[in-house]
Amino acid sequence: MIAIVFWIPIFKIGEFNITILDSFLVLIISYFLIKRFGNQNKIKKEKDEINPILILTILFLIPGTISAFYFSGINIAIISFLLGMKKWLIYSVFLLLIPFMNSNSWKANLKIIIITILIMLGLNILSIISSEQLRIVSVFQNPNVYGIMCVFFFNISLGLITSTYVKGPLLKVSLIVSILFCVYGLVISGSRTAMFGFFLVTIYWLYSQKEKKAKLKLRSIILFGIFILIIFVLSNSNSLNRWNDLLSNKEDTASVAYRGDAIKVGLRMFLDSPIVGYGNSNFSEFSGNYVNENALLINNQIQTTDNQYTDILLEGGIVGLAIFIISILLMLKYLLKHIFGSTFAKISLANLILLIFAGFGMPSFYSPFSSAMYWYLFSFAVWEININETKIVNNKKY
Repeated sequence: MIAIVFWIPIFKIGEFNITILDSFLVLIISYFLIKRFGNQNKIKKEKDEINPILILTILFLIPGTISAFYFSGINIAIISFLLGMKKWLIYSVFLLLIPFMNSNSWKANLKIIIITILIMLGLNILSIISSEQLRIVSVFQNPNVYGIMCVFFFNISLGLITSTYVKGPLLKVSLIVSILFCVYGLVISGSRTAMFGFFLVTIYWLYSQKEKKAKLKLRSIILFGIFILIIFVLSNSNSLNRWNDLLSNKEDTASVAYRGDAIKVGLRMFLDSPIVGYGNSNFSEFSGNYVNENALLINNQIQTTDNQYTDILLEGGIVGLAIFIISILLMLKYLLKHIFGSTFAKISLANLILLIFAGFGMPSFYSPFSSAMYWYLFSFAVWEININETKIVNNKKY
């Protein structure tokens, strides 16, 4: 439902659509910013550990806004800022909610996460049954995003099934079925980036547990998942052909070859504006001047280089990329610090590793679906850590 609502525009600013979800999240951000700064004495010190990440998500937009103003004027700069907020800042709204949550909210949100897994399971089944395309995109508009979301929900299901939060055989069976359909969804998405990411995060999961019993259980599920993945790939001709094309250097112009040329053009553009880039999503307006030497891109503009880091260099330059990397490092540091005391820290770290890796083949953090889900689960991890530290959750199973 959220995926459908996201694409419903209310009005336009230039070519920029303001949707129902955008407007709703902006209202939430405004409300909780006011409430947060109006209740400083009620916010505990351990929760302020996240403040630097929040500050960096705001600072991240500044270089791109400055460069958009320099190259294109105030109107484009405003649109550029809004585009940047939509792609990055707007989904970190969940961090603003953390100081105001309690144990009842924790229980409700845990149920929401489980319901979301079951919705994704139903969505996978429906997409597999009803799709006539070779590469399934589901409601995510892009097969690579669909593949990443399948790995996301594989991670969540795997983390919950090995945790103390899930009680009852029916729910555990549902999570195992979710894992299987996520693996199959990953295969039929045809996303090699997501599949590489899947193997990377499975290696992470194999070494993420301390307890021998939990480690054995986790490894059994993961090895079974990898076995099923291999069987699915070998039985799916489209997925197998895409891997054969890549390994035999027969890749068509629609994928690796395009990305290669787009990155080459992007790096040439970067050299002309290396410090603060061209503006959030503004660089595509200038890319037409740089594509003449690249056959695949003649008479076209680059909307994205399909590389998170090149896109950031073009939007915010070295300054923007530095802020992005520092924010990622802070999140890695925080999650690694609490990895053995929080189920959702494990899940969030796996998802962060996935998005960092996937960023080399797609704008992973810019996808509204993966970005929103990542920030929500990261915030939930922070919340769980705070609850555990203040002993609000007393080893209960929900």
